[in-house]
Amino acid sequence: DAGSNFVGVNTAEQTQGGTLNVGMVSGSPVVSLLSRSATDGHTGILHFMKTPATSGNYTATANGDVLGDIRFSGVNTSLGADIGAQITVTQSGTASATVPADMVFVTNEIQRLAIQGRASGSEVIFNDNSADCDFRVESDGNADMFVVNAGQNAIGIGKNNATNFGLAGSGFYASGEVNFTRDNSNALYINRTTSDGNLVQFYQAGSLEGSISISG
Repeated sequence: DAGSNFVGVNTAEQTQGGTLNVGMVSGSPVVSLLSRSATDGHTGILHFMKTPATSGNYTATANGDVLGDIRFSGVNTSLGADIGAQITVTQSGTASATVPADMVFVTNEIQRLAIQGRASGSEVIFNDNSADCDFRVESDGNADMFVVNAGQNAIGIGKNNATNFGLAGSGFYASGEVNFTRDNSNALYINRTTSDGNLVQFYQAGSLEGSISISG
């Protein structure tokens, strides 16, 4: 569309201000990348690049510059286009040989995961917005092998509710409380592999008040 300065492939609509707009009414891929090469490093590449220079030679991007943004949108019940999920990469610092950057994953307008690529102090952060959103890891035989229960401020091992003593598993709380529950067997084993001595020590306000030791 020469008057509106956009290109449409299989569509006459400009969607969300896009310069290139591709329409598809089927279950087929809208975009497909095929690489024909026997070289391992050759593959289909989707490359996002940014420079502040509007023409001529490149100039360096700066801390805080958004380097790329992928958005997955739908139409809400108010019939407005809305972003359901988003992946954003933002530069986090500057360097002469690399471009340090953070990658953030957002769903339902809440940040779920941030992967920091900074020169120092990098972290992988889950639930940085402090939403009531649990983190769960399954094992081969337990769907709740490791659960960070956001609402309880607790970690459950083997169960999704750290405060439920009726469920087998362990609960660890941010306040320092710990509980262990097991069916038909010991709930806690403590083993000292070397010489005789303390198994457990008890403190109050940082001062040692007592201990349990073994000798034999």
